[in-house]
Amino acid sequence: MKTIPAEVQIIPGHGPLSTAKELREFQTMLRETSSLVQERVAAGKTLDEVQAAGLPEQWSRWAVPTLPTRRWLELLYQGLKP
Repeated sequence: MKTIPAEVQIIPGHGPLSTAKELREFQTMLRETSSLVQERVAAGKTLDEVQAAGLPEQWSRWAVPTLPTRRWLELLYQGLKP
């Protein structure tokens, strides 16, 4: 990430061309939502409890019809639980 020039155009697997700034925002979302779910898993929360708690509003723009927040939380939970 440190070596990517600011003006670079990134070709994602889905969606329009992206910028280095957008890639960093995506990386931040991945790290922070994963960390949040990991904390909940470590606290012994069930998948239903994790989904009921949801995510902070700042991450709502990442939800799309093909990957709503509940499904994203399920994927994280399944990947992070022991």
